[in-house]
Amino acid sequence: MGKKRVLVLFFGLLLFMGSSMAGKLAEDEAITYYNDGVAAQKEGKFFNAVTAYKKVLLMAPNNTDIQKFIANNMGVMYVKKGDLAMAEWSFKEALAIDPTYKPAQMNLGLIYDIKGNRAQAIEYWYKVFEVDKHKPKDFLIQVDYIEKEPQE
Repeated sequence: MGKKRVLVLFFGLLLFMGSSMAGKLAEDEAITYYNDGVAAQKEGKFFNAVTAYKKVLLMAPNNTDIQKFIANNMGVMYVKKGDLAMAEWSFKEALAIDPTYKPAQMNLGLIYDIKGNRAQAIEYWYKVFEVDKHKPKDFLIQVDYIEKEPQE
């Protein structure tokens, strides 16, 4: 193998390793900003929290876990500001990313309950508490198994 080819392979390898290391560093930095955002949100400094969350999304645009956490956190901030419509939208965004994300399910149920739509609230709480897993299935009547009496 010629020197030129070895150098190209070497620099290619360095470039690949450098980009993967840069991705790891960006991801670590994103987590730091996320934690800063959470701290600011807990202190009621919503502008600072949103700024930190925006940095996170720029640094880790493909991390769906972080995206759903931020969408849920934004929904909580909207509730505290009294904007239930935006809170509902944020919780739905989190559930669009992960339909099984329990904090967003619970929060969306609370939004519907606040709005007076108990049926919709129960639909989400049903998922959160996994009611199907706790039903005594052996004692439930299933209509399709009941034989109909003959008609005269």
